[in-house]
Amino acid sequence: MADLDDPSGRDSAVSDAAARAGLRLASGGAGLLTLIGLITAGVGYSAGLWVALAGVVCSIGTVLAIRNRRG
Repeated sequence: MADLDDPSGRDSAVSDAAARAGLRLASGGAGLLTLIGLITAGVGYSAGLWVALAGVVCSIGTVLAIRNRRG
C-alpha cells in the first residue's frame, strides 16, 4: 500500500483523524470488553475474569497509544 503521508514527514489531516478515530474505537471496545467480563464474572462464570483482564490489557495499550500520539 502506498504511503499517503506528507513527504516532509508530517502526517496528513486525514491520516491523523483516522488514527484518532481508530484509537477511540479501540478504547471504547476495550472498555466494553472489561465491562462484559466483570458482569459475567459477577454472574458466576470464571472465564469472565479472563475476559475482564484482557479488556484491561487492551485499555492500557490504547491509552498508551493515545498518549504517545499526542506527544
